[in-house]
Amino acid sequence: MTERNLMTPAAYDRWVKQTTCPRCGDPIPNAAYRGQYKGAVSRTDDMTEVCSACGVDEALGLIRDRLVSQDDWPIGAAAVIRRVSEATAKYNADSEGYHRAIVESEDR
Repeated sequence: MTERNLMTPAAYDRWVKQTTCPRCGDPIPNAAYRGQYKGAVSRTDDMTEVCSACGVDEALGLIRDRLVSQDDWPIGAAAVIRRVSEATAKYNADSEGYHRAIVESEDR
């Protein structure tokens, strides 16, 4: 059983929002380790957590004197909401299958 299966759908939704990069919409710190450790801190305000790739991009942008402000980040809130909705739908579908398997194994 994974930790994800122990979360309520609302808790999972919050977790996905907290582990989604507001700059690009990818998982924080990256797709392989979503939510397992902290991402990078955005250089735009020194407090917003972004994915590792965006952290590298901002570091290089700072060196080149081309740091992109949060107002001009590639994606907007709509894209993050869409990705969170997709992840939540997948979680709900996976949970349904997981719970169905438990019920079927108990019936045997």
